[in-house]
Amino acid sequence: MLRFWKARRDLDPWWTLLVFFNSLRELGGAATLFTADTREYLKVILNRHGVEYAKIRQLFHVEELTSRIRGDHIPRLLERLEVPLSVREGTGTPIPSPAAIDACLASSIIEVGVDIPRLSLMAI
Repeated sequence: MLRFWKARRDLDPWWTLLVFFNSLRELGGAATLFTADTREYLKVILNRHGVEYAKIRQLFHVEELTSRIRGDHIPRLLERLEVPLSVREGTGTPIPSPAAIDACLASSIIEVGVDIPRLSLMAI
């Protein structure tokens, strides 16, 4: 598994999917899809093709960046979005970071001065 991470040092800018929604209602529906429906559907597809679910990338860290979350949580979430996919130890070998966010579902709050350099993938 470590060999995979050594070969994929350039994944970090593309790891976290930032999804922009025009309405909180649509965002809420997508949150349900990310947390339950997508995982179940993916298990069905993987079973059909004989691939073990535990061996693929999991979408465990899905966060919401909207006006519905408390104001004091927003700076902490922005700090978490800056956490890179891998952290270099003293040996220089990258290891997967469990704190890296897989997807961030955002409303118009993302338009007002939020700049996180490692985020390169956005869906609207």
